[in-house]
Amino acid sequence: MPTLCYLTECSSTNDEILHFLPEHATAITSVYTFHQTQGRGTYGNQWQSSKAENIAFSSALPTTLFHDDDFWTMLWCTLMARDFLSHITDEKVEIKWPNDLILKQKKISGMLIEKKKVRNIHYYIFGIGINVLQKNFDAFPHAGSLFTQTKKKLDLHTLASDFHAFLTEKSKDILSIENLLHQYNSHLFKRGKIAVFETNDIRQNGIIQMMDTNGNLIVELEHDGLKSFYHKEIKMLY
Repeated sequence: MPTLCYLTECSSTNDEILHFLPEHATAITSVYTFHQTQGRGTYGNQWQSSKAENIAFSSALPTTLFHDDDFWTMLWCTLMARDFLSHITDEKVEIKWPNDLILKQKKISGMLIEKKKVRNIHYYIFGIGINVLQKNFDAFPHAGSLFTQTKKKLDLHTLASDFHAFLTEKSKDILSIENLLHQYNSHLFKRGKIAVFETNDIRQNGIIQMMDTNGNLIVELEHDGLKSFYHKEIKMLY
């Protein structure tokens, strides 16, 4: 069975990949499409993508090949995707907490990580959407694509194949949570810079300090001082 499969169309690659998993998990299996109709994002968000312009991609990561740890896996997947996109664009790609990817102030990628058990094998299902060729983001002013941000017209099939190969090679590089967290914070979007935040419908200036070992964002707020926030408890207005 091939470890990388192309789908002309599907509702969600995170759901579809479950049909492609082998009886014995000896390698990473991935699927991708350029037309996903019901993409999902982190914490119930929806991921919308224009047909034939962007990539929806999912990989099944056997927990036996990784640390069986949700936080470690989130860090690893986020950094791996950031490293890949920075490599192919030769540009600085940043991480908007918790796991959106930013290129020149625009969101170009979002991801979702789910844990599944299939035929008694435990997997992390890593799904990512990458905006590649799309030009019109009138409905999403904070979004962009690899093309809008770099003017590079990349081939979608080649990009998906290269991403699968990059992910597979990186999976051999097992780093500690401490090392991954340090790398994550070094690429954290707006870290150390004044930004406007909204909490409980109140807006105030603040400065991101770091993400901690619990996945919380530590922000020094203008009026409330140093605070820790879980996802959806604070919104950065950028």
